[in-house]
Amino acid sequence: MLRKWIDDKLDQVFPSPEEIVSEMRLDVSFKDVTFETLNDTEFIGRLKQAYPGIDWDKPYSDFRAMGEDQKQP
Repeated sequence: MLRKWIDDKLDQVFPSPEEIVSEMRLDVSFKDVTFETLNDTEFIGRLKQAYPGIDWDKPYSDFRAMGEDQKQP
């Protein structure tokens, strides 16, 4: 009986999960990053500012090295 009484009191105060998530939605927007974008100094500067803990020079240099290897006969 005590458990039912507590549940009833809590139901009066807290909304149900259905009420909370009924208005929830997810919007997804995919963005492509082109080679030209990677060469844009303003883009790279903003990327480094937004994510300072990542070495953004390494993936770029690895990509260029891989591309250069593929061009050689």
